[in-house]
Amino acid sequence: MKAIDLRDKISELLGREDLRIDEKKRNKVCLFHASKKTCRYIILTAEGYCCCKNTKIASSIDDLVKNKVMRASGDNCEGLGSYGFTKEKENNQENQDQQKNKEKESHEESQTEEKTKNSQEENIQEG
Repeated sequence: MKAIDLRDKISELLGREDLRIDEKKRNKVCLFHASKKTCRYIILTAEGYCCCKNTKIASSIDDLVKNKVMRASGDNCEGLGSYGFTKEKENNQENQDQQKNKEKESHEESQTEEKTKNSQEENIQEG
């Protein structure tokens, strides 16, 4: 992996509470540990995980992704900080997850009903 000196740029992340990423957001929006889908703008500092999308570091990270140096290449939201992370994006993700779960449950129920119906028809034909 190619090392990049970001010391002059990372100082703007330190002490910025508005750039910190909590665990729920890291998992739901940033897709932490999801390989390529993981957000490219997650930075680990001494103060915890931070979002650097709306900072000077972002262009350096974009270059790393463009040159295929970084595996994480997701760009999953509008970022934290000066542009602000909207709750809407996080809520949309939760709604999508809930919708997928409902669809999955509905599909499983349909399959169960179909198996029950087929079993009943077989019993009638045998009787």
